[in-house]
Amino acid sequence: MILTEQKPFPEILEMLKDAGKIAIIGCGGCATIVRTGGERQVEEMAKKLKGFKKEIKYKFVVDAGVCYTTESKKIVAKVADVDAVLVLSCGSGVQAVSEIISGLNLNFTALPGLDSKHEGIGPIKGVIYEKCTGCGECVLHLTGGLCPVTLCPKNKIGTCGDEVGGKCQAVPGKKDCVWTLIYKKLKEIDRVELMDKLYATEGKDWSKERLREIDLMEKQKKRIRKN
Repeated sequence: MILTEQKPFPEILEMLKDAGKIAIIGCGGCATIVRTGGERQVEEMAKKLKGFKKEIKYKFVVDAGVCYTTESKKIVAKVADVDAVLVLSCGSGVQAVSEIISGLNLNFTALPGLDSKHEGIGPIKGVIYEKCTGCGECVLHLTGGLCPVTLCPKNKIGTCGDEVGGKCQAVPGKKDCVWTLIYKKLKEIDRVELMDKLYATEGKDWSKERLREIDLMEKQKKRIRKN
């Protein structure tokens, strides 16, 4: 699940300073679950913008999620005579809407109303814990299912020396050192030898994550053209 939070409202107003007529598109997927882009947030955003003399011509929520381009395209195609579309979804959703706008030769832009954070899981609705950064080089098979890139504040492969008594000293509080947790987990399942393979891996090649994004974007463009 993609974690998002609403951009500071002054920043949104600045983005919309030259836009008088606006459409707001929310996301029925992740943004609804984390309460940043569902029906309620779309209504709240519309109310705020109306208070600053903005005309809200359309309000939509893509039930299947904005990144589901087949449904998003149907909604965007209904939008006309606006200066901008404010998208309450993750960055992928904003880019999806932007590409649909270009594909339909429409004369307005897609603007982000949310900031994208990370990916996570949650035990109950509205409570999400960060678990994945989408780095493109998953090592969970070597760590007993614990992600060191996300759970270590230094985002590094390998211990750093800031662990005392199983706790991370690099951040305030009593955060467990993920590397201590990884060792305990591997010992529990009798696979401690995986630590050697883990330490033998090279540092993170973040370019792979970028190449993955480009590949996905190209596939998305092909789907949009096909539809």
